[in-house]
Amino acid sequence: MVKIRLRGALILTMMSNFFSYALSSINMNYSGVYAAEKLKLKPYQFGLASSISTLVTQLFQPLWGYVSDLKGIRKYFISLGFLVMGLAISFTFKLQNYVQYLIVNSLAWMSWNGAYVCWQALIGDLTSISGRGKFVGALGFAGNLGSIISSAIAGQAIDLYGYDFLFILCIIFTFMSSMLILPIKEERISKRIIRRDDWRRAISREFKLYLIVSMGWWGIMSMAWPLFSITQVKVYHLTKTEIGILALALSIPSTIMSPIWGGLADRIGRKPLLIISPIFASLWTLAYSITESFTQILLLTLIGSIGGSALMTVSTIYLLDTIKYREHRATLISIYGFMTGITKAIGQLLGGYLGGIIGLKETMLLASILRLAYSIPMIILPETKLKHHDSSKIAI
Repeated sequence: MVKIRLRGALILTMMSNFFSYALSSINMNYSGVYAAEKLKLKPYQFGLASSISTLVTQLFQPLWGYVSDLKGIRKYFISLGFLVMGLAISFTFKLQNYVQYLIVNSLAWMSWNGAYVCWQALIGDLTSISGRGKFVGALGFAGNLGSIISSAIAGQAIDLYGYDFLFILCIIFTFMSSMLILPIKEERISKRIIRRDDWRRAISREFKLYLIVSMGWWGIMSMAWPLFSITQVKVYHLTKTEIGILALALSIPSTIMSPIWGGLADRIGRKPLLIISPIFASLWTLAYSITESFTQILLLTLIGSIGGSALMTVSTIYLLDTIKYREHRATLISIYGFMTGITKAIGQLLGGYLGGIIGLKETMLLASILRLAYSIPMIILPETKLKHHDSSKIAI
C-alpha cells in the first residue's frame, strides 16, 4: 500500500513538474527576448533586473521554508507558488515599460523559488538516500520533457502569431502545474518540541561545506544569465525559431540524461558527477563567446547539455543528502537558497555591468573560464551516498 501511494505521488509530481518546467522554459527563453525586443532594455538593465529579482526572492525564501516546516504540509505552498509564478510569467508578454518588467520578473522568480523550496523538501520527505537519485532523475525527465514541448511550440508560434499566443499558453500551463500537486497524500510532521540543540545536529558538516562551495559556484554561474537573451538578439540576431531550437538543444539532452545521472548518482555516488558538471556547463557560455554562427552555438550547446544536465540533477540530490531531519528540511533548504541567492544577485549584477563595459562576448568568455575552473573546489566535497542511512524513508 505504501509503495502504491508513493508511486502515485511520483506520477503526480512528474506531471506537475512537466507543466511547471514548461512555464519556466518560456520565461527563461522568451521573457528576456521580449524585453530586449519590445522594451529595448540595455545590458545593465537586464543585470539590475536579475539582481533585484534574486534579492527579493531570497528575502522571502526563508519564510516559505519556515512556514512549510511549521505547518508540515508542503503541497499547498507548492501549488500557490506555481499559480503566482505562472500568472506573472503570463503577463510578462503584456508589459509596456521597464518598471513593470522589474515588478513582474521579481514576482515570478520569488514565487517560483518559494515553491521550489517546498518542492525539494517534499522530495526529501518521500525518498531515502538509496533511491533519491532515481526519483529526482524521473522528475528531471518529466520537467525537461515539458521544456522541450513548450520550446518547440513557443518559438515558431511567436514568429507566426506574436507574443499574445504565449499569454494563453502560459495560463493553461499555470492551471495544470498548480492543480496536479494537490492530490498528493502527505504525512504530517510530528508536533514535537524543537530544542535548541536540535539545530546543531540538523546543520551537518556536509551541509555547511556544501553551502560555502555552492555560494561561489552559483555566483559564477549567474554572471552569464542576464546576457543570454540580449546576446542572442543584439549580437547574433537570431530568430524566435532559432532561439526555440537552442532551447530544445538544452532540453532534449537533459531529458534523456536526467534519469541516467540520477541512476549513476545512486550507484557511483554524487561527488564524481558534481566535479564534471562545471566542465560541461562552461560550454554553454563558451558557445556565445567564440562562435560566429548559429550552427556553432547549437553544437556547443548540445555538447554542454549532455554533461551539464548532471548539475541540476545531482545538486538537488546532494543538498537533500546533507539534511537529516524532516522537521528542519524546508527551513535549511531555504537558508541554502537565501545564501546562494545573495551570490547569484551579485553575479548577475556584475555580469550585466561587465557586458556593457567590456562587451557581451568578452563577458561570456570570462564566465566560461570561471565555470571551468570551478571543478577544482568541487573536489573538496565529501561523498554523501554512503555516509548516512535513514530507514524511516522509502526508496523507490
